[in-house]
Amino acid sequence: MLVASELVFVHIPRTGGAFITASLREHLEIERDAPRLPTHASYDELPLEFHDRPGFCVVRNPWDWYVSWYHHSLARGPRLAALDPGDPKRTNWQALFSGGENTFKETVTRMCQGELEHAFAEGARRRDVDLYSEYVRVLAGRAIKRGRMDAGRFEELVPFLVGFLDRCGLLTGSLRQAIERTPPMNASEHGPYRDYYDSELRRLVAHKARWLTERFGYAF
Repeated sequence: MLVASELVFVHIPRTGGAFITASLREHLEIERDAPRLPTHASYDELPLEFHDRPGFCVVRNPWDWYVSWYHHSLARGPRLAALDPGDPKRTNWQALFSGGENTFKETVTRMCQGELEHAFAEGARRRDVDLYSEYVRVLAGRAIKRGRMDAGRFEELVPFLVGFLDRCGLLTGSLRQAIERTPPMNASEHGPYRDYYDSELRRLVAHKARWLTERFGYAF
């Protein structure tokens, strides 16, 4: 999460958050009195005195999200495998990826079924949703529903961010230039997301991410 004097940004994983955070840190005043919260903290963790400023987050097509997450995780695999036995990240690397041996379909199926150790996994299983949808719900869903936060689509990231900052009176020429010209950060390399899915896996993600696709207008 990024708390600036003029806004709040809730960072949902694999949605361009590193790029957004770097751009805003360079051009806006960071709130020094705000508590130090985790990168992927929920809006509800933010003390009430900071709820007076506009907030935003970014969501992503869930089928595309899983392709990005899969390749990002594979790249981190050697580091995850070297963690101490019992570390949840190492445990999940084995449970979801079988040490990098599982296929995309096997890995995403396990992720959608909540077969991992994660603070949100139990809630996802109880609601019959995937972990990504539960991430969005927990980190930003309640704030979006209350009208305290705008949600942009990753697929329209630059125009959304420029428009949001402009409406808030925060868009300077240098900030616009940084947003429009800075290349993506922490992006994983992969092909078109549709190439990764067969009909069975496509339907599984559609079912598990149904709240997200209906709320934000996503389709395969």
